[in-house]
Amino acid sequence: MMHFFRILSRRSRDISSAILLVVSYAVGIGFSSIAGKLAGKRFLDLSPKRSTWVAHNTDSSWDHMY
Repeated sequence: MMHFFRILSRRSRDISSAILLVVSYAVGIGFSSIAGKLAGKRFLDLSPKRSTWVAHNTDSSWDHMY
């Protein structure tokens, strides 16, 4: 009988933890999304733009590298 209650306790703990994590994630992302839309911000900008990479000198001499 004690084994049954131990299993029941673990399952209820796991279920309540999962529910609380999902709710806190949804509330956190939801508030961030609403605040961003009200402020006119885009958190994930997928529009193409110029690269910020800088082309380096392709000289392969060791003196130049160090």
